[in-house]
Amino acid sequence: MSIHLISISHKTAPLSVRERFAFSKEQQAGILQELYGGVCIDECVIVSTCNRTEVYTWCQNSRREREVYEYVQSVLLRSAGVHDMADIGNIFRFYGGERAIHHLFLVACGLDSMVIGEDQILGQVKDAWKQAADLKVCSTYLNTFFRYAVTAAKRVK
Repeated sequence: MSIHLISISHKTAPLSVRERFAFSKEQQAGILQELYGGVCIDECVIVSTCNRTEVYTWCQNSRREREVYEYVQSVLLRSAGVHDMADIGNIFRFYGGERAIHHLFLVACGLDSMVIGEDQILGQVKDAWKQAADLKVCSTYLNTFFRYAVTAAKRVK
């Protein structure tokens, strides 16, 4: 079992590039459904704000980590209309396991924001989680993961 994260944020990409990955709710729904049906992704959630786009996935087969990252990256690039990585540079961060979990806790608490302690991000994390749950692409593992992150963020606030 394995949790993965692919992230594009203000720390890795300029605004002009991040804007290409700021997907509408409809686009996010399509991406989530595509990811859920591909490779070995058993659950997925997209957190998309003005300063970040992050795809959290859970895969029962932890040996397919590289394949998951490559697949998610290709779906994101295609969805953003990027045909050549040279156009955007090295913008992706890849985290697995505890690093992915730790990162979501930082994001939900507003500790990974441009403005430390930003309140809006917690609502955006909850909205992303709800969207994935409504689409039935998020269940036991990511539900638990996001519930703990939201609870921790409320305590931090």
